Amino acid sequence: MNPFGRIILGALAALILWSLVRAFQRGIINSTTGYSFTLDDSPTLFTLAAIAYAGGALYFGYLAAGYEAAGIARWVGWQ
Repeated sequence: MNPFGRIILGALAALILWSLVRAFQRGIINSTTGYSFTLDDSPTLFTLAAIAYAGGALYFGYLAAGYEAAGIARWVGWQ
């Protein structure tokens, strides 16, 4: 992948991590579809959304480091 694409993916991973930090500070995760998961009202959905966000940040960080998506597929066992 070219360096510019890696910079964009790294910035996206950092943005997701920053939004997770803010979510843990405030106790609420807002989505673009209008739903919000609060730690007080629905802790399970809040936790699942946080795990999904962290997984996305790890994936984009992995790609920004120069690896390919096929490496994750092999690690998971899809190939």
